Amino acid sequence: MAPPDSTKKILEDFIEIYRSNPCLWQIKNKDYHNRDKKEAAYKLLIEKLRIIEPDANKDVVVKKINNLRSNVRKETKKYEQSLKSGASADDVYRIKLWYYDLFNFIHDQCTPRESSSNLDSDDENSCEKDNTEDSLNAAEEYSSNSASTDNEVRSTSSNNNSSRPPKPWKTKRKDESLANEVLES
Repeated sequence: MAPPDSTKKILEDFIEIYRSNPCLWQIKNKDYHNRDKKEAAYKLLIEKLRIIEPDANKDVVVKKINNLRSNVRKETKKYEQSLKSGASADDVYRIKLWYYDLFNFIHDQCTPRESSSNLDSDDENSCEKDNTEDSLNAAEEYSSNSASTDNEVRSTSSNNNSSRPPKPWKTKRKDESLANEVLES
């Protein structure tokens, strides 16, 4: 639902004032960190917004700008998702915001930076290889220790009762060094 014509015109002027002050939205602008220029630009926006909202202040202006920009980002995301979905040309999302085209100056400001890994691929592979070898060695050592312990226990119990088949014994892990190795790796 579009706002009434007078409110729409005021918001168009508001967006135009915002666009004409790149110190508010263009991060690479030399005046972006200049507080005095930003305050002067906010005062212009406050004056324009007070026509609609008499109680407008800097906080209200900042919220209004964030709201408008957020809506533009959401519409852009919906449009891009509809292109990726493989939908036909008739099913591509049509942007419905009346002020979407007025914010075309910020589209290049919204692109995320490329991320880079802080690990080298060689370092990553060597760490994984070392951890895998340590785990395999520890597992082999544990299985050989537990197998010999099981055999000793079963042989002593079979001497006492030869009529019954041997029971599987559950042994507790008594090797603290193995547990420490696993925790350290």
